Amino acid sequence: MTTDDYLRAVDLRPIAGSRLPAGRDIAHDELDALLVTCDADDRPAGIRDGAVIALAYLSGLRRGELAALHLADVDVDPPALRVIGKGGKERLVPLSPTVGPFLEAWLELRGDGPGPFFCPIGRAGALRPKAMTGEAIRQLLGRRRAAAGLAAMSPHDLRRTYAGDLLDAGADLPAVQQLLGHASPATTSRYDRRGDRARRAAAERLHLMVPSAAPEGDEESPGLEEPPYDGPDLVRALPPLIGTEVLDSARPSHPRRKGPPDLSCSDPHLERG
Repeated sequence: MTTDDYLRAVDLRPIAGSRLPAGRDIAHDELDALLVTCDADDRPAGIRDGAVIALAYLSGLRRGELAALHLADVDVDPPALRVIGKGGKERLVPLSPTVGPFLEAWLELRGDGPGPFFCPIGRAGALRPKAMTGEAIRQLLGRRRAAAGLAAMSPHDLRRTYAGDLLDAGADLPAVQQLLGHASPATTSRYDRRGDRARRAAAERLHLMVPSAAPEGDEESPGLEEPPYDGPDLVRALPPLIGTEVLDSARPSHPRRKGPPDLSCSDPHLERG
């Protein structure tokens, strides 16, 4: 390789691979179970946790973005969020009207003072005037998940489910990309579940014949059944193993001699003297 070839080769950008998104989709009955556990908790933490989970799913925010929300970033009518995402990029995220009761219940408890929208709550139920952390939101979800008896999940799973549900509902990819704050549509397309269903439907078109089970009580033939033989009856076609025809065919063709064998020698030079 010449120097020029080497310099051209090192100038080529490497091809980046792609991986499936981490985590899992959260079913709607799991979301309901999470909110039920929060509603059953009559402490201030129950109201706050219900608002956090509802907003996390209905906005698709990262946990850090959710923790960084201030009161001035939240509009109740119509519901929407002003979010500062990665790289300092600002975006407006409209919300479903179903988030209204959760926000109103939390605002009634929190009050209308400026500052962080979600805040820690002490053991005595007193609100602390400081922002929650992303780790605190992860732990919050973990406690409610365990109380509901659900499988492991993370705040990012709520974001992933938000994106997949929007695309399933017919939202176009660029719109979902803007709502999530992705720089590339390729990142958003990883959450599109419609391709998964198409691939599964195609795979289910393939079929194999399932081997039949062995008859009950037959322990010697657990596999495939032996097909019936429809050829000639070989047993009937064979001659009897012991019979006159076989014995006769085994006899020598020359006649047997009678009497004692002839032991005389015809060569006179070999006769005894």
